[in-house]
Amino acid sequence: MKKTIDYETAEFSIYKIVCLSNPTITIPFVGATTNFVKMKTTHKQRANNVNNKYHTFIYDIINTNGGFNNFNLIELERRKFDNKMIVDLHCYELLKRS
Repeated sequence: MKKTIDYETAEFSIYKIVCLSNPTITIPFVGATTNFVKMKTTHKQRANNVNNKYHTFIYDIINTNGGFNNFNLIELERRKFDNKMIVDLHCYELLKRS
């Protein structure tokens, strides 16, 4: 069961996924999480699961370029947001700038 986020107290990590061996390999994705360490584990599990149904384009890029050990999540910022729509909009704006 998914945990309900209390937006009055939650601090979000805004992150992107980068290739360690080749900076020209980019993943068009900026994400947000309240648990950065757990999200790293989740992305690794999803990349290694051939039946994964989440953001498959991300994991196709990862798996065709050396696997998850060749990538890392980089935290861009930590901050609070008023609601989910603002979190999503902020991530979208960061993605457009990158």
